Amino acid sequence: MPTIAQHPNLRRNFRLLFFINALTETKLINVVSTLFFLGRSLSISQIFYTGIIFALSSLISEIPSSYLADKWGRKHVISMSAFLNLVYILMLIFLHGPLAIYFAFAIYGLSYALMTGTDEALLYDTAKSLGEEETTLKKLGKYQSSHHFLKIFTPLIAAFIARNLTNKQFVMLLVIDGVFSLISLGLTALLKEPNHFINLQQDEGRIYRQAFHTIKNNPKLLSISLGRALIFLGVFIIWRIQSDYFSQIGIPIIVLGAAVSIYQAGSFYFNFKVGKYFLNHSLEKRIQIINYICTILYFILMALSLTILSPYLILGVYVVLVIIQNTRLPLYSEIINKSIPSESRATTISLTNFIKSMLDIPVLLLVGLVSQFGYIYVFGFALVLSLISIFLFPIKQNRSNFLIP
Repeated sequence: MPTIAQHPNLRRNFRLLFFINALTETKLINVVSTLFFLGRSLSISQIFYTGIIFALSSLISEIPSSYLADKWGRKHVISMSAFLNLVYILMLIFLHGPLAIYFAFAIYGLSYALMTGTDEALLYDTAKSLGEEETTLKKLGKYQSSHHFLKIFTPLIAAFIARNLTNKQFVMLLVIDGVFSLISLGLTALLKEPNHFINLQQDEGRIYRQAFHTIKNNPKLLSISLGRALIFLGVFIIWRIQSDYFSQIGIPIIVLGAAVSIYQAGSFYFNFKVGKYFLNHSLEKRIQIINYICTILYFILMALSLTILSPYLILGVYVVLVIIQNTRLPLYSEIINKSIPSESRATTISLTNFIKSMLDIPVLLLVGLVSQFGYIYVFGFALVLSLISIFLFPIKQNRSNFLIP
């Protein structure tokens, strides 16, 4: 265990992780990403297929990368992730055409795989090393809010910079993203490695076996992972078309930028305060309530998109949907983390992300095909994913601790 003298440096991990993730996630180009990729000679279907390349890259590297995090340290793996994220941004500045963009997304997928599992493992083990394990829901909520922290302001800035939708303006957004990524890379050097109770002399395969044992013997964990992924994917596929779709129905880019700022602000607030809501309900019940609300919002969004009587009402429902969906994430993280032994935490979390990446491939392939017939089918597809989540993978009440020893 760390000494008292080490505690201040170890405690600093929470703040550093927050800003590392905030800077990495704050990609101004995402506000107009669909229009950017259309300008780089990709079709709508090919834009969805970038997600397949991303998922394949994540699948290949997810478990090995998190094995490294368990074996050699979370800090070094997070640093590598930040470096590859910077490489991805620089590639987008110069590359054109589907094949080149697919290659960039392969690098991005590797960066993502290095980060996922590793970040939550570092946060959770830091809390445990400090004797603050009972506060992890609050800490996870605050960490999840880092995804949205800078995005409260940057979408409006991005919309203003790219108001004429020219390539020069898109490149300017990417340059700003590159600066953020470079700062994030520098901050990773300040992280302090927490205890994760691993014996470096033990068999290398032990971590894998323990991680697979956790998943295999915990059907609830598998169901939770699938339920979390399906509703998230529904929001993701709508987000993927947001700049082009809302432009087509008459929403100005600057208004879309304001809407993105609003849903990022809402997501930041509710993630930051997630530990204070529905305290009289279990984690499972809280997630169940939010999942039903998301499904209702998907239905309303699809119904409105059939008529397009009020583009601004469609945008408003979409904003609420994104906020509500994002509120689920720290709750899911808390349940998953509590079911995983510390020494294989990064690897086991990555196995749950592995499941999500496997799901990405057929989902994005199908939505890429149906998107050719119109965006209304994309909304319908998102609704179907949500219905599958709540009916086939419901999160059930369980008063017992389902930790696998």
